[in-house]
Amino acid sequence: MPAYPKMVITSITAPTQAAVGETFDVLCGWRNDGEAGVAWARLVDLDTKLEVTPKTEFETLKGQSGTLKFSVVMPNKHFNLRLELGHRE
Repeated sequence: MPAYPKMVITSITAPTQAAVGETFDVLCGWRNDGEAGVAWARLVDLDTKLEVTPKTEFETLKGQSGTLKFSVVMPNKHFNLRLELGHRE
């Protein structure tokens, strides 16, 4: 059985409010508790189920940690986002 990264979200930082059309950043702290490999992250709109940011793939080493930054434009609606973090099989 192959070994994969085991990605853990360690922190999420985002503003509590933004004006329509304003660009804001979502920061995601992560840690790999598994093996080396390719991990991915994305933001998904919980209401529409659509990706707000494209899936970002990156190489990770065993025990490595870091921070990802997603830039998002505030739409003209209440935003319910989910941050997803996983690994490529």
